Amino acid sequence: MNEAQTRLDKIAPKLRDAGWGIVPGSKILVEQSAYIAPGRITTTGHKNPKKADYILEYKGMKLAVIEAKSDEKDVSEGVDQAKLYADALKIRYTYSSNGDEIWFIDMGVKNGRGEYIIPSKECDALKQGILKQVFE
Repeated sequence: MNEAQTRLDKIAPKLRDAGWGIVPGSKILVEQSAYIAPGRITTTGHKNPKKADYILEYKGMKLAVIEAKSDEKDVSEGVDQAKLYADALKIRYTYSSNGDEIWFIDMGVKNGRGEYIIPSKECDALKQGILKQVFE
């Protein structure tokens, strides 16, 4: 199925099952624009903004970005895009999902010199139980 159908039939129900948009204070923001240009990020003046499929927000704090892909594609196809959006939006956690698989990326934390004080990491969220740790 195409990406829109995958989001509707597979990803959105998993978010609801985890309580997103149901638990008081939680929101699922859809297709939020991230304007990305070489060397800068802006919020105006672009005709074709990049849009994050989902941003998970709790009590006004954006916690994670989810990049959705069609269930006919490999989950890895959304990883670079997920990282790009998370970096642009200054969100530490990001996911790529094709509705069947979920890939977790912790962008890590850097100090003022650009050195990691908490290293970045990636893993299969379902196999590692990460989805429950972060979202439930």
